[in-house]
Amino acid sequence: MKIWIAIAVWVFISTTWAYGEKRIVSISPVASEIISFFGESDQLVGIDSRSEYLGFVHDVKIIGSAANPNLKKIMDVNPDIVIGVGEKKRALVYRLRNNGVQTLMFPYPDTLSDLYELMILIGQLLGKQEMARLAVKDLKFQVIQLKKSQPLIKPRVMVVVDYPPIIAASHRTFINQIIELAGGKNMLNPTSEFYTKVRVDYLMRKNPEIVLVTNPRITDRLVKGSPVGVTNAGKRQFVLDKFDYKSMLIPSPRFTDLVQQLQTYFHSYVDRYY
Repeated sequence: MKIWIAIAVWVFISTTWAYGEKRIVSISPVASEIISFFGESDQLVGIDSRSEYLGFVHDVKIIGSAANPNLKKIMDVNPDIVIGVGEKKRALVYRLRNNGVQTLMFPYPDTLSDLYELMILIGQLLGKQEMARLAVKDLKFQVIQLKKSQPLIKPRVMVVVDYPPIIAASHRTFINQIIELAGGKNMLNPTSEFYTKVRVDYLMRKNPEIVLVTNPRITDRLVKGSPVGVTNAGKRQFVLDKFDYKSMLIPSPRFTDLVQQLQTYFHSYVDRYY
């Protein structure tokens, strides 16, 4: 994450921000996850539709999708600040600021380091600097321990996010960081894209040993209606969707729980077939 982002947040906090109870609108599930992690979800008065899975028990309004938030719905909840991650919504930010609403947009965390920095920045914004620092320190320690418990052999893994056609996560994604930390090897060759269409000949040549599906609604069709069914993953029944795929798609401080889940699968495969 760029250092100028950290400087901009520091200037914002130093010059215009007063700590205390706030009315926050999150237009990103990544931001919603981190705010909830710090125990400040009760300050959320509006969230994007993808954040609904977090199950907020208090009255919080859905202000549209993360990709297309509704300005009127945001203004209706009278927020003190709007926080977003990843999406470039310059027109929305301009209109919000013109209406006197403080707005901060952060880059999307594609790596663990990016996630740690984002946690620190949002922690500062919430007045949770020390909690954020300790949380990041603890996560880094957990990562060290997780690396020690990786399987000795790295199974070839493909993470499918959509079908048809088969769309898989590349090395550039946060998903890839999770796979590598769990002890797997992304079967895709490095590419400039975050997600890529997988050709049949490429799939058969790479022959994934484990296929992780981030949308359980497509799993059956993927196994029965595509060549995935005749790969090692398909023949050995290692096309999997029983894991916390939300934490895979949405970077959050809960990623270590997901890594532990995946390590169980990876160890099971290696123990059985190597």
